Amino acid sequence: ERGTWRPGDGGDPVAYRAAYRWTRVEGGLRLAHIRRGPDHPVELGVLAPDGDGGLATVRPHLCGEDRYDARLVVDGPMLRLEWRVRGPSKDQRLVHEYR
Repeated sequence: ERGTWRPGDGGDPVAYRAAYRWTRVEGGLRLAHIRRGPDHPVELGVLAPDGDGGLATVRPHLCGEDRYDARLVVDGPMLRLEWRVRGPSKDQRLVHEYR
């Protein structure tokens, strides 16, 4: 994917690129980041139905002391993947919108 990251503090937008692998698994979707190439995926978690019309991570992805929880929803013609990142020095919300 390619997109524009817009910081919540009103700073200047930044262009970025990322590569993800979405895999259908029993009961949901597995998400992996493949920035190191398709043979070296970084598993980000499995998203399963959350009972509220979306898919949410079954277990958080842990990166050091940071915890990443995700939720995927269909919003009209768009998919929205929202990450909640919490850690000793982080409290962030990251939203990816796919149109």
